[in-house]
Amino acid sequence: APPAAVSFTSATAGFKSIWLDWTDATDADLAFYELYEHTASTPAPTAATAATFRSLASKFVRDGLANGVTRWYWVRSVD
Repeated sequence: APPAAVSFTSATAGFKSIWLDWTDATDADLAFYELYEHTASTPAPTAATAATFRSLASKFVRDGLANGVTRWYWVRSVD
């Protein structure tokens, strides 16, 4: 069965960074989370979209950004 969906609880701007936090998936066979980053709210990722980042935790810091940039993020759990 596919893992449970997760949702963002916060995205906080930092100095040249964005701190992302989302709900934990509670599936016993959870392997990791895939994060998708885009410079616009569309297009949203599809099942065929390659992940921008992977995380083993339900938190992620995106650093190396210029000050004042806007990014959109999506996250999905993978088992």
